[in-house]
Amino acid sequence: MQERHDLAALLGAMRDRDVPFNPVVDSDSIARAEANRLARQMLLRQREALNHYQAMPSGQEAHECRAPWRIVDGSNRSGKTLWGAIEVARAATGRDPYNKYPARNGRALIVGKDGDHLANPLYRKLFDPGAFTLIPDLETRLWRNLRVSAEDPTTLDPQDLERKAEWRPAPPLIPSRFITDIAWDDRKRRVPRIIRLTTGWELFFRSSMGDPPQGIMLDLAWLDEEVENFNFYPEICARLVDRNGVGFWTATPQAATPQLWKLRQRADEGDPLVRGFTLLVKDNPYLPPDAKQQLYDSLSEEEREARWYGRYALKGGLVYRMYSPMGVHGCEPFQIPSDWTRYVVVDPGRQHCGTLFAAVDPDEKHVWIHDGFDLRNGDAQGWAAAVAERQGRIRFEAMIIDGSMGTQHGSGQDRCVAELYWEALIAAGVKPRLQGGLSGFFAGTRDVAAREETLLNWLGIRGSGIFSGTSKLKVFRGLLPELDSQIHMAYYKGGKRAKIREDLLVCLEYLSHFNPYYQETEATTNSDVDPVWEAFQRRKAKRGNR
Repeated sequence: MQERHDLAALLGAMRDRDVPFNPVVDSDSIARAEANRLARQMLLRQREALNHYQAMPSGQEAHECRAPWRIVDGSNRSGKTLWGAIEVARAATGRDPYNKYPARNGRALIVGKDGDHLANPLYRKLFDPGAFTLIPDLETRLWRNLRVSAEDPTTLDPQDLERKAEWRPAPPLIPSRFITDIAWDDRKRRVPRIIRLTTGWELFFRSSMGDPPQGIMLDLAWLDEEVENFNFYPEICARLVDRNGVGFWTATPQAATPQLWKLRQRADEGDPLVRGFTLLVKDNPYLPPDAKQQLYDSLSEEEREARWYGRYALKGGLVYRMYSPMGVHGCEPFQIPSDWTRYVVVDPGRQHCGTLFAAVDPDEKHVWIHDGFDLRNGDAQGWAAAVAERQGRIRFEAMIIDGSMGTQHGSGQDRCVAELYWEALIAAGVKPRLQGGLSGFFAGTRDVAAREETLLNWLGIRGSGIFSGTSKLKVFRGLLPELDSQIHMAYYKGGKRAKIREDLLVCLEYLSHFNPYYQETEATTNSDVDPVWEAFQRRKAKRGNR
């Protein structure tokens, strides 16, 4: 204990610059100079921010958690971004107290909304002073974090509050002594690209407005606030697998995306792969009570839901929030009877060609989505072959195509997309009973609001008549997880439909606006053999084995 007080006294003297400088060059002065240098170094090391950080209770639980994904959400000014920066700094400097990361040679991906977000707050929080505040201890004269009141953990110790003039910004979470080099995306704006540290760790910074990095195996991934490109999350999941890495997402629900909302739902439902933690501004002791009150008063009642209480505002912005594939809108797969009327809807595209197959029963009780596929990097011939496989011995009633895409012409083509696809269908032996005005297809409407309205009607629960208590739409469960995801993730942003991948969803919208009906079917052959159900079961088994 005495040695500790002696060291504290020495460091305190150094802090106050009480140690005299002796210009005489002799062995004693050299020893004193070395002792002074070491003492100064010890003082600087003692003052480093990671030595003094103290998390709030829910934040501390999140630091200790070892789930593959952690969601740290909550209100504004609650410390979410600081929590994420601490997690990265501990990992990158080999100082994580829970040993969740490799001490050396790790890789981290840090994703912000755009370049400005990467510069401030992310780079600034990690590498600039002031992530939080320190104060000199009255007894030891060493720097420490501000203390929380013993009577009220949401406020600071009254004694520390009285000494506000002595508060100083904490040094950077990652001290400069750890940095070996920085590659900048924009040096003037302080937007980093890659930062390498003496521990061998590499920190990759990316804007969510661009594309996720390919081929980088990761130990850690941090997404902060809104992520524009929805490809980041699935790509990060793939990058974390090989090194048994972990990811975390810090965000205010007011800026949440459907991906984050769904992850939080998984956490709340007990998914062991995802844990959720909430930080609230009212519990933040480092923000003065008057500042908290000012924030509360500045918000409307609606804004307080997300910005103060940390509740997700996204649900009100979802287009089809009532969709329940495991509930009223779903059913177990079965063989579609040969006397049901069948329709095909396609949203053509080179990268993704979404296609749905629907059936209408003789009573017109439901429209049944019983098959579909997403053809990637295909062409008209490949699409037609996949449709022909699903035709069987009963002719399709009609086919619907994206009205905008169907009229476009490919590079060097004198025929539109619809014409190319229709010719491929005929060559594959597929000819619907009815033909529309767009090269044989019926054109899906370009009126987004109109097709949303008709699909919402399909999702609604009918309150009267012989079909009371049921919805018009029925989807085979487990058929197309991507369709379920696209329906769940469609949302409004800034009053407009957010731009996300939705090829299968728009097929469903085109179908609902077309309003398919029952019509007696026509056979394509005299054979009694219908291979469609057997082919469907083979495809389902193949998907299940992946």
